[in-house]
Amino acid sequence: MLTFVAEKEKDGYSVVQEADYYEIVVEIFCQDTEYDVIFEHRSNIEDDLHTFLFQIGNGYFVEDDYGPEAIEFVLHVLEPSQIVQPVIEYFKKQYGVTRLRMGQAKVHYGRRLTGLYPEGKNFNRKN
Repeated sequence: MLTFVAEKEKDGYSVVQEADYYEIVVEIFCQDTEYDVIFEHRSNIEDDLHTFLFQIGNGYFVEDDYGPEAIEFVLHVLEPSQIVQPVIEYFKKQYGVTRLRMGQAKVHYGRRLTGLYPEGKNFNRKN
């Protein structure tokens, strides 16, 4: 395996470490009916997010959290700027979501999130 990795590195590939990823939190605020629809389709949403990230080679889906005030989807990505608009458009188009925000933090460097959408907004995760 190490030989294979060394050969691929010679071809221009690089080894990605967990610390290279950013944690992205997509936080959705919704009414009860929207909440129920998203909860009902959570497996599809997880699959869609994971497939999208895999196809563009930018990360993977980690987990979701359904709280009383918001729903959170957590992603680990290498380049956050590449996913902001597609993820926003996905939730708007597929589920009619109008109130969401996205934040980023380096994986394993604490949970202080810096806003990606709306841009520049700072917030902490509630859990």
